[in-house]
Parts: sequence; C-alpha cells; structure tokens
Amino acid sequence: MANYLDRANLAKHEGFRDRVRIAMLITAVNVAAEAPSGDQRKDSLRETLATNVLADPIAYTERFAWASVTNPTVAEGGLNSPDGDLEFVMASLWDGIAGV
Repeated sequence: MANYLDRANLAKHEGFRDRVRIAMLITAVNVAAEAPSGDQRKDSLRETLATNVLADPIAYTERFAWASVTNPTVAEGGLNSPDGDLEFVMASLWDGIAGV
C-alpha cells in the first residue's frame, strides 16, 4: 500500500502530472459533449470546469494530480497506473472539483 509520502511524491512527479493532464483533458472534452442531464446547476458547474480545463490545463493539473493520488488504485499503481484508471479517476473527481 502506498503511504502518504509515496502519494505526495507521485503527485509532484512531472511524468505523472503529464499523464494526469492528458486524462483530465480527455475528461473535459467528454464532459463538454454531454447531453443536458436536467439538472441545470450541476450541468453548468461541470461544463464550466470543462471549459476552464480546456482553456488552461496547466492551472488545473496540480489540483487533479493531488486529488488523483487519494485514489488507492492510482496511488498503488504509481507511475505504472493504466491510462484507463487515470481516466476513471478523473471522471470520479470531476463533480467534486467542479463544486457539484
């Protein structure tokens, strides 16, 4: 099991951040293309985050990298976490970071 220091080092690793940035951008594109859910507030917050991430991914990489390492699967996989796991984590973090 990855300890907190391992997780902190992973969150700061540039290669990991690059991978997080790509997964974050893929998620932003997917969210931007979603059909309305009927919950206007939720849709607006999710879409605003997607727009902001696409406009300035560097600004959002740090918060998504740190949030990603709270996921035990990603923390344990470290730099070898499969791309699909990173994309899954981005989707699961999206609402929380968006403020939904």
